[in-house]
Amino acid sequence: MAQTKTPSRSARSKSAPVAASAPPVVETRPAPVARNGHGSLHSGASAAIPTSPAFDKTIAALKKAGTAANRKAAPKHGIRGECFGVSPAQLKSIARKVKNDHDLARQLWATGNHDARMLATLVADPQALTASELDQWVRQVDNYVLADSFSALVARSPQAGSRIDRWTRSKREFERRCGFGIISAALKDGVTIYPALLDAAINQIEREIHSSANRAREGMNLALIAIGTCDENLRDRAFNTASRIGKVDVDQGESGCKNLDAVEQIEKSFSSRKTTRKSRKSS
Repeated sequence: MAQTKTPSRSARSKSAPVAASAPPVVETRPAPVARNGHGSLHSGASAAIPTSPAFDKTIAALKKAGTAANRKAAPKHGIRGECFGVSPAQLKSIARKVKNDHDLARQLWATGNHDARMLATLVADPQALTASELDQWVRQVDNYVLADSFSALVARSPQAGSRIDRWTRSKREFERRCGFGIISAALKDGVTIYPALLDAAINQIEREIHSSANRAREGMNLALIAIGTCDENLRDRAFNTASRIGKVDVDQGESGCKNLDAVEQIEKSFSSRKTTRKSRKSS
C-alpha cells in the first residue's frame, strides 16, 4: 500500500506524499526494570541499555516533579505500573531542558515507567527511529495517554506511513489506536498523508469501528474527526461516513473525559471556517 513520507519539523508542511514498503515486524522483549522496595527506579534500570549521568539526572527530575495527587489519578486513565505522577506541563518543561536526545529516550523507554516513557516520546529523534524499534515500543504501550503521545512522535518520523498501514490492521487495542493516532497527529500538524492511506482508513473505520476494542474505537473516531476537520477534500466523505456510523460508545471509566461526536465536530469545524472566511472578505 502507498504510504507517507513525514518530513522534518521545519519542512513537513510542504512535503509531498510518497510510497514505501513496510518492513517486517521484529519481535523483541522489553528490558527488565530494577526497582527497590518502594517501586522506584535504581540507576542502571535496564540491563539491555546502559544508563548515563543524563539518565540519572532526568529520572531525578521526574521524581521531583511527580505528585501524590497525580499518582492517585493515574489509574483513572488506565495507567498501571510505575508512575511518578508528572503533569503534562511538567513533562514538557523537562523535555525543553533535555531537548533532543535519542539515546536518552531509549534509556527512558527501557525503564517501563509511565512518565519516563512519556518523556521519551518528547525527546526522541523521529528521524532516528527504526521500524523494528517502533514495532517493539508499540507493543509496550498499555494506555491511551501514552498511545497518543507516542503516535505524535511517530507522525513526525519517516516510518509514519508504514506504521499506519501495519498498526491500523492490528487486533491489539493500543497498537490499533496508535495506527489511527498517527493519522490524527499528522493531519493536525500539517503533515501530508498519502490519499490512499486516508481512503483505506475511512473504509476500515466504517467497517470495524463498532467491533474494535474500547480505546482503539476511540482512536478511530478521533481519526475520522481529524480527516473531516483537516482535509477539505475528504470533509464530505468523512461527514457522511460518521453519519452512517452513528454514535460511538467509548467507556471513559473514571477519567471524566467526554466522548466526541464525529458528525458534530466536523460540522462545527466547517461552520467555523465559513465564518472565518466571511470575516476575512468583509475586512
